[in-house]
Amino acid sequence: MLNKTQKRKQIVLTALMIAASLLFLFPVIWLVANSFKTDAQITTDMNSLAAFLPPVFNENFLSNYTDILFGTKFVRYVGNTLLYAAVLIVLGIVVNGLAGYALAKIKFPGREKWMMVIMLLMIVPMETIITIHFLFIAKMGLLNTIIGYVLPGIVNPFNIYLFRQTFLSLPDDVYEAAQLDHCSPLKYFFTMVLPMSKSVVATVAVFTFLGVWNDYLWP
Repeated sequence: MLNKTQKRKQIVLTALMIAASLLFLFPVIWLVANSFKTDAQITTDMNSLAAFLPPVFNENFLSNYTDILFGTKFVRYVGNTLLYAAVLIVLGIVVNGLAGYALAKIKFPGREKWMMVIMLLMIVPMETIITIHFLFIAKMGLLNTIIGYVLPGIVNPFNIYLFRQTFLSLPDDVYEAAQLDHCSPLKYFFTMVLPMSKSVVATVAVFTFLGVWNDYLWP
């Protein structure tokens, strides 16, 4: 049990933490409050505490939101982004996962060299290869198509590296047991390897979604 002095210290500390958190929340509070205002109201309230307060509730209180939802194609744009993200998440997990598994568990000539190439590609910025991607997509006649947008984003060196590092820790005895049950390599990958690697699958899915959601240059 806390004594009175400790309780007072805890109350003071909690109050200070709440006050500090409000400083970081000011931009969010300002954003939400001004989302209900007109441009003229935002300019008028800029130099006062009214900038952090929503306007008086009236018939035009939600006009900014209704204008965006019903006066533009905002819902369609968000739907397109979610569609592209879903497609890239599924394809990225499958393709990069298979590549990572091959580099981790399958012995083939030049495996270490391929791993070195993939690690070098991780330091290449998108801006240096986007022109090459565009030229390839243009020559294939895929400009302004879903396939043309998705195709260059499927393979990701960093995701391959993540999968490879995770798959290295998987015991080989599990695969040997699966072979005794006549489990094919592909079936083993989809029914056992991926379920045993849920953490890296979730990580790759989150990174892919954030990458698609924040992507502006390639689209």
